Amino acid sequence: MLDQRELNASDHRHLQDYAAARHVTFLSTPFDTHSANLLHELEVPAFKIGSGDLNNHTLLRHVAELGGPMILSTGMATLDEVVKAKEVVESIDASLDLAFLHCTSAYPCPTQEVNLRIIKRMSEVLGAPVGYSDHTTLVEMPGLAVAAGAHVVEKHFTMDSSLEGPDHQASLEPDELSRSVELAEIAAQARGQAQKRPTESERLNINKIRKSIHAARPLRAGTMICADDLKVVRPSDGISPAQLEEV
Repeated sequence: MLDQRELNASDHRHLQDYAAARHVTFLSTPFDTHSANLLHELEVPAFKIGSGDLNNHTLLRHVAELGGPMILSTGMATLDEVVKAKEVVESIDASLDLAFLHCTSAYPCPTQEVNLRIIKRMSEVLGAPVGYSDHTTLVEMPGLAVAAGAHVVEKHFTMDSSLEGPDHQASLEPDELSRSVELAEIAAQARGQAQKRPTESERLNINKIRKSIHAARPLRAGTMICADDLKVVRPSDGISPAQLEEV
């Protein structure tokens, strides 16, 4: 089946031109040094390494020698194996831009095996952007991955998920892909920063929603204040309730 669908150099150039005409960045995954050399000749903007070659250090070194950014998918791997792959690439050229994709190599992938929590951990250990390669059938999963910290999302798509072949069942059809991209963009906007502070919208509401210390009844000047003389109510235009005991 794979032999029947093999693309030659001319096919790749045709697809690259087709993508460029539609303002789509053309990438392809090399599975051997010959394919990597072809992509280098095509001047692709980055090399994507599939999960099956994460521990193929010979291929990693060869692609690193060609130069250019690399995206390494990490399905079936332990974190130690991912770290080792990074070390192999950096032993050739430590200046290369690297990104990694958390991935579960199952087609389709069961939801309970997705493990999005590892994205943050991988980013901390690798000190590099970490994304997610999705093999579930859920349009929501790329957005969930972005919310979990993914910087890059890879998603298989097909014109018909019922077609024969290993990937179609784990791929999204065009309308599903469109919705998936929309959800991922919403997640990117909602993710925000790792800081807790009032937002611009909240600043408009602080005075109306928070409370402050007020007199419970009219008090004459010089009155010795006791707890019954005070109340904590809206608006927040006075002393903070955090200072009640001090008052």
